[in-house]
Amino acid sequence: MNGIMVLLVGTGYIGWVIYRNGRTYFRYKKNLKKYQTTHHLTDSDLEMYQRIMDELKKQIIYLNELTNKSRNLKKIEQVELGVASAKGIFKHLVKYPEAITHFSDFLYHKVPEILRASERFLSIKEDKLSTEEITLATNGILSTIRVLSESITDDYEKLVSEASEEIALSKKLVERKNG
Repeated sequence: MNGIMVLLVGTGYIGWVIYRNGRTYFRYKKNLKKYQTTHHLTDSDLEMYQRIMDELKKQIIYLNELTNKSRNLKKIEQVELGVASAKGIFKHLVKYPEAITHFSDFLYHKVPEILRASERFLSIKEDKLSTEEITLATNGILSTIRVLSESITDDYEKLVSEASEEIALSKKLVERKNG
């Protein structure tokens, strides 16, 4: 008798999970189609966009993890705000996928390079060897990371500035209509 009850409850639970997941999948597909239509993306555009954004998300998360492993990298982040700016650009690209073409340097050069430099810096620091040449090399790597971080922040600042200009222009147009 207990075995039958367990079987019935288990079957009911499995059925409920399948039903719930089916509804979630249907809702996901519906929202994806709406997003695709809203932003005028073809199936291939959407597929490429998803691939790029998935990779970028992984890179930003990894960069954040690397930054938190070193006091030197944290200091650079506190001053230059590269990781925070990368997150801001990511959010913008989620909202405006058509803007992705304007960020090719960010996507294909700056983020991968800052990741490589951060990995290399941490790798050298893990070896715990200290010579004058190693110190010079690590300082050079930190300088590169600082420049890349600053450049990513410049990209984000430009993005914010453009958005601010668009809002100011809209305000002027409304004032002219009303005035």
